[in-house]
Parts: sequence; C-alpha cells; structure tokens
Amino acid sequence: MDKAVAERLRVWAAQYNTPAFIPDDPVSFPHRFNDRLDIEVSAFLTAWIAYGRREHILAKAGLLHDWMGESPYAFIMEADDEFAVLRGEAGEGRRDTFYRFYTFADLRRLCRRLREIYRRYGSLEAAFASIPAGECPTRRLRRLFPDIVGIPSVTSGCACKRLAMFLRWMGLFLDDIDGAHNLGDVIFKLVLQVILPVVAGGLLNPKFGWFAEKYKKILRKFDESVILLIVYTSFCDSFYKEMFKGFSVAEIIELSVAMIALFFTAYGIIWCFCRAMKFNREDTITALFCGSKKSLVHGSVMSKVLFSNPAIIGVVLLPTMLYHAYQLIIVSIIAKKWAESDRESAS
Repeated sequence: MDKAVAERLRVWAAQYNTPAFIPDDPVSFPHRFNDRLDIEVSAFLTAWIAYGRREHILAKAGLLHDWMGESPYAFIMEADDEFAVLRGEAGEGRRDTFYRFYTFADLRRLCRRLREIYRRYGSLEAAFASIPAGECPTRRLRRLFPDIVGIPSVTSGCACKRLAMFLRWMGLFLDDIDGAHNLGDVIFKLVLQVILPVVAGGLLNPKFGWFAEKYKKILRKFDESVILLIVYTSFCDSFYKEMFKGFSVAEIIELSVAMIALFFTAYGIIWCFCRAMKFNREDTITALFCGSKKSLVHGSVMSKVLFSNPAIIGVVLLPTMLYHAYQLIIVSIIAKKWAESDRESAS
C-alpha cells in the first residue's frame, strides 16, 4: 500500500473510529440494541438506506426504527405478511417513495426476504456462512438478496459500499457482543465445561467414587436427561425456524452414508494401529470400541460454546446424531458376531 494512502487511512481512523463519532452517525441505530438478531436487522436496514446526506439518512432511519419498535427482529418475524405499517401516503397514481429512489414496496419486499432468511437459517450470520466461501463477502451477501432494489450486483462494477459497511459493522458488533467468536474465550469455555469436569471427576473419584457407584443409575439418568434436553431444544428451535427446510431426503441419505463411511474409516485406522502395535484381543476390542466412538455428550456441550444461536446447534448436531445412532447399530452387530465367535470357540 502507498505510504501516503496508509497515513491518510490512519488519520481517518483516528477521527472516525471513536465513541464520540457514534451519536451522529447511522451506526448509532444498531448500537441501540444488545440482542444480536436485533442488531443484524437494524444494521442491515440502516445500511440499505445509507446514501445521500447524513441528516436525511438519520431522519429516515429514525422513522424506520420507530415503526419497528423495541425489537427490529420481532417486527420482521411477527408483522403481518404484507407489512401494512410500511406504507406511504401517496395518492393514487403517485409513486410511493420511501427514501430517494426506494419505494415502500421495495422496503416491504426487503422485509419479506429478511423474514424468509431468518425462518430458514436463524440469522443473517448463519445464512452468510451457508454460502461457499470462495467468493468475495459482498458477492456472497448479494446471493441472499437477489432482485432486491438497493442490493447492487458486484459484477456491475458497483463498489457496494453499503454492503461492505454492513459487513464491517457486524464484524465490530460481533466482537463486542459474542465472546464465542473470540478464540481465547472459546478455549476457556471448553476447558471450563469439558476438560475441568473430567479432571475434577478423576481427582474426586478416590474420595467420592462410592457415592457415584451407589447412585450410578440415578446419575446416569440425570446425565442422559441433560443431553436429551440440549438436543431436543436445539432441534425444536431448528424446526421452528425451518432450518431443515432446504434439506432434501437425498441430502440426508448422503449425510448418513458419509457418517457410516467416517465410522469405518476410524475403525479401520484403529484396527491397523492395533495390528502394528501387536495388541492382544482384549486390548484390540477396547481400542476399536472406544476409539471409534464420537461422544454426543461432549459434542452437545461444545456446540453450546461454539454457537450462540440455538437454531444453528440443531443443524450442527445432526451429523453427530446420525453418527451416534449408526455407531450404536454397527457396534452392536460387531459385538454380537464376536460373542458368537467366542461361544463357538469355547464349545
């Protein structure tokens, strides 16, 4: 980068990237909210109208937020299908202008598209992540809003400044509101919720192991109930927000085949390792049955740490659930055959 350009960017950053700049800038509108979904809707709609004089943008964004109320996300999801509140007062035969080149019909169409995205993906972030990452971010965002006025095409030579501004806003907001996007915080939570309980259990076992042994049936039921509730609530939220709507039966079958292939790949690698290490039969069985196991317990806990949106967790856990089910079926068949082989050898 040219040194003069770099220096100019530093000057602008010092001037505009400060809290004092926020109140008189369109970014002040998403700053009103704490919930990530409200921030997404507010930031996207504000960025959509962010062209022209700043005072005009602020006035129109203020009016739009007055219509949406305390929760922009709730407004998008709960308003009537026609978004009747978003209508102008233009007389018959006159253009129902909302802002500059936008009409109220354009605004309603955009809101309906936002509702479709949230019902299917749960969040704009999840929808954005569902698109292959090989394209530039603005092109990927454009894919979510085809034929929407005000969402320019990258191929047309447009700079897409408003889309780029929205993406930049969300990067800043996510850093502030979602600790799960910080690698250090993710590692800390995984250590706290996964590793620490295992270590604590090992240290406390000599003294309190008798208690766990005495009430192991109750503790097992409690443990299974917690995992069941995590999976159940995640899948309920995913189905409610139609996260699985885009999945066909063929895709579920393909995913199932992939999970079975993954199991046998892990099983085969462990088998080869046991042969190379010359394990006896008992050690080989232990390694095969334990090494190929994918823990739904740890998977469900880790998903809660890594993904803050419950609707996404249901989709993320789907491969783990399939693997878990197929692993139990396959292992039971293998165990049964080995048991029959042992009985035949004994007789």
